[in-house]
Amino acid sequence: KFGNPVKEGTAVDFRTEGAAIIEGSALTNEFGTAIVKLRPDGSKPTTDPSGIGFFTVKGKTVDENNDFVSKDLKLLFTTSQANITINPSSVNIPSNGAQAFTYTVTDLNGNPMSAGSEFSVSVATGLEAVGDVGFNLGDFTSTGAGKTEFGFTVSDTDDDSNNEVGTSITISVKSASTGSITTLTIQGTRAKSGGWSFDPKNSERVFIEGKK
Repeated sequence: KFGNPVKEGTAVDFRTEGAAIIEGSALTNEFGTAIVKLRPDGSKPTTDPSGIGFFTVKGKTVDENNDFVSKDLKLLFTTSQANITINPSSVNIPSNGAQAFTYTVTDLNGNPMSAGSEFSVSVATGLEAVGDVGFNLGDFTSTGAGKTEFGFTVSDTDDDSNNEVGTSITISVKSASTGSITTLTIQGTRAKSGGWSFDPKNSERVFIEGKK
């Protein structure tokens, strides 16, 4: 109660309604820590007020007066597959310009993906993406910017071609827990700037304005 480690060998009992604890109890070590292993048991917790996937682990012991002392810890199990949405949902990069995108990634229950999940954004040849395009997700249990909401900008970097061409952008999410990969690809065009063309009427080169 004074913030110091409890006596080594103190028994701590663990209980949870949303998973399986391999050892139901453990003894504290010299640092006052009791360790047990937790694993999913297929129950897919659905009754927690915080939403599907959330559950509580309770640790309980007794103090010097033999009174119970307990502490609750809220945890989250995530699905290995992701839901990915992007806005806008098509590529339309203007001449010599760029296009901004926002995208959302959650597990199938609308929660953040598991900590360490790998996020990547790949673009077609002649394009460059900057922003949230390659990173490992942190440990989050709530949604929001940097947790389930991200963004990037794609620019045209092709100086050789002056033709409007089809292109694509792909977002990939690899689950840290199982290695499962979810992808989303959108299609569209990138418009090029104008180029020089030969005019047979006057035997001169003329500049043709580019169009989207």
